[in-house]
This record gives sequence, C-alpha cells and structure tokens, in this order.
Amino acid sequence: QCSFDVAFAPTSSGPAGNTIVIGHNTGTGANSVPLIASGIAPRLTLNPDPLSFGTQTVAVASAPQFVTLGNDGDAPLTITAASIVGDAASTNLNDFAILENCLGEQIAPSNSCLVAISFTPGATTNRSAFLLVSASATNSPQRVLLQGVGAAGVPSIEVNPIALNFGDVVLNATSTVQTVTISNTG
Repeated sequence: QCSFDVAFAPTSSGPAGNTIVIGHNTGTGANSVPLIASGIAPRLTLNPDPLSFGTQTVAVASAPQFVTLGNDGDAPLTITAASIVGDAASTNLNDFAILENCLGEQIAPSNSCLVAISFTPGATTNRSAFLLVSASATNSPQRVLLQGVGAAGVPSIEVNPIALNFGDVVLNATSTVQTVTISNTG
C-alpha cells in the first residue's frame, strides 16, 4: 500500500481541473483520479470615478458625498486601509476628508459599503486628490480621483434695524441716538 498527497493552489479565479493517471502492471490498465476545483478571489471596485464636488465656497465644508466600495469577485473582501493621497498633479490633500470608512469591514461577493467624503477647499482654484483603498483583493489597491473647485464667498450685507422711528421730536431739539448695525454676512 502507498499513498500520496494532492493539494490545489490556484493562481487565477475560475474552474480548474486535471486528472492523475496511475499506471500499474496489473493488466487492467491505468486508473485515473479526476481533480476538480475552482479558484475564488475577491475583486475590489470603486464607484464613481471621478467623484466631483462641483463648486464649493472656500473654507466651507461640503455635504458628504459617497464612494461605493464593492466586491464583484467570488470570495469575501476585507477593507484594510482608506486614505486621501496625492501625486504631482493633485496636491490638495487637506481639502478632502474621509468622514466614514469601511475599514475592517468584510464585504461579501456582490455586496458593498460606502465611504463618506467631504470637500473644504483651501483656495479659489481647481482642487484634487485621490481616495486610495487597500483590501484583501488581488487588484488592490484602487484609487478614485476626488475633484472640486474652490469659490469665493458671495458678499452680502445685512442692515439692522431696517427702519428707525424717532417719534415726535420738538423743534430745535435733538432726538435720542439710535444705532444702525451693518454686517457682511457673505
């Protein structure tokens, strides 16, 4: 009697198969053992790309927008890191902030989770950076372009009170002093 061990170590997703043929001298021909297996792996997807915030007043935070982290593979996916990064063309890292992330979450195949991001422009120009996400997937890390435009606030004036009533004032006398406040609310 003898035995041998067989293992399967896939290098790609999908079905795989082969056959072990055992030759011998018994006169009944060779014996065969079919090998049937399938390689499975998670696959990270990020949507939308790019994530555009449009025009936002400088130093005022936008409402959050969301990037969907999905798993279109066939095995569970774990998010291991999420950060805002830049390169030579996108150096406005501090203008974007992750409000909620999926760090540590396990995403089943065909499922997703949301990363919330806000935009607070630091200047009146085009602003950009990247959301970089790492996960337990062979196509990790993935990134999404984040972009927006910083705009100056619109000046606005407020006058308070909107009317002054001095009532009846005797001729050649001075009324009581009343104050008018002017504010820039823009």
